[in-house]
Formats: sequence, structure tokens, C-alpha cells
Amino acid sequence: MSALKKMFARTAASSLAAAALVGAGVAVASPAQATVYQCQQYLESKGYTVGPKATAACDAASEDEWWDEQLFCATELMKLGVNGDHAREACRRAAL
Repeated sequence: MSALKKMFARTAASSLAAAALVGAGVAVASPAQATVYQCQQYLESKGYTVGPKATAACDAASEDEWWDEQLFCATELMKLGVNGDHAREACRRAAL
């Protein structure tokens, strides 16, 4: 195989590997969005209006299941007038 063909084959393989990694990142990111949706749906089922600030709080909790993200989410929701029990449950659902 000529040097040019070898270089082309390596470049193509690298491009395919990069595309696979990008696709995997999208696939991993999608479930987090589903949990944000669960948080939003729970809040709406309890009679709250879910705007950008509530969505941002749900999103923070969906990023990680660590205690500090859960606390941040619940605190932000309570600042918006969400009952403490409802806020904690919504944030828990976001982290599932």
C-alpha cells in the first residue's frame, strides 16, 4: 500500500472514531434531558408553573446525583415558592 493510501486510511479511521465519540456523547446526554422533564412534570402535577428558573434548577439536579446538586435544586425551587417536600421530590426525580 502506498504511503498516501496509508495516510488516507489513518485519517478516515480517526474521523470515524471521533464521530463515534460525538455520537456516544449525544446518546449519553439524552437521558439527562428525560430526567429534567420528569422533574418538570412532577412540579406541574402539583400545580406549579414551570418556567426557566425551575427548569434550570431541575437541570442542575440532573447533572449529578451528589447531595450538593440536590440541595441547590431544592433551594432554588423553594425560592420560587415550591413547597419543600415537592422541591425535594422534583429534584430527586431529576437525578434518576
